[in-house]
Amino acid sequence: HHGLWLQTSARRPLIIGYNDAFIPNHAVGLVATGLVPVARPLGLRYEAAVTGGGDDHKHAGVVDEMPRIAWTGGLSIEPRAVPHLRLGAVTYHDPHRMRNDAMVSETLTGVHLAYTSEHPELLTEWVRVDHDVLDPEDDALLADHYSYGGYVQLGWRLPFGERRAKPYLRSERMLVDADDPSLSSSVSQDLHTVGLRYDLSDTVALKVEGAYRAPAEAAATYEALTQLSASW
Repeated sequence: HHGLWLQTSARRPLIIGYNDAFIPNHAVGLVATGLVPVARPLGLRYEAAVTGGGDDHKHAGVVDEMPRIAWTGGLSIEPRAVPHLRLGAVTYHDPHRMRNDAMVSETLTGVHLAYTSEHPELLTEWVRVDHDVLDPEDDALLADHYSYGGYVQLGWRLPFGERRAKPYLRSERMLVDADDPSLSSSVSQDLHTVGLRYDLSDTVALKVEGAYRAPAEAAATYEALTQLSASW
């Protein structure tokens, strides 16, 4: 489901969740991506997109909206001298989306680093979410909200047993502006996860996780999860 078998962990990071999406994760539009010819040794890659905006059903207070155009731009490098390494940055801007009779201009800025040799696997990502609340009559700024989120994940595929076992750790933090109406389903919290992925075959994986969740305004909890995932 949505590529869960492809990722190391049983759950995706908080900032790219589905039921409490911190950032939009669906869009319809046009995307252009490719390598920059003059920078091939660096593996410089560009990405540009023009879309109809984010997946509004994941946010609170959705009403009928005017047609709009959102855009995304990003750059990353995958240097030939360091296989499996990728560094990148991206920005996304949705100029107007209606929220409770007000327009909200949304801008996301993110950076990431990924090293995917499997021994080790290192993934880290940081995102800033800016929401400017505008008067729908004259676009005057009524309020601005800033939220942040990120994670660091480390995994290592063990060298024995046909390399089927892969323990991993992930530490996450989200700092959400509690007054932001567009993020009413997200809360500030820390989440620390330890897990083991075991590939039963080339298409079936068993994942076992334990986690410590510490919301900003609620009691901390301990969690456990077992997941069997498959691809075909």
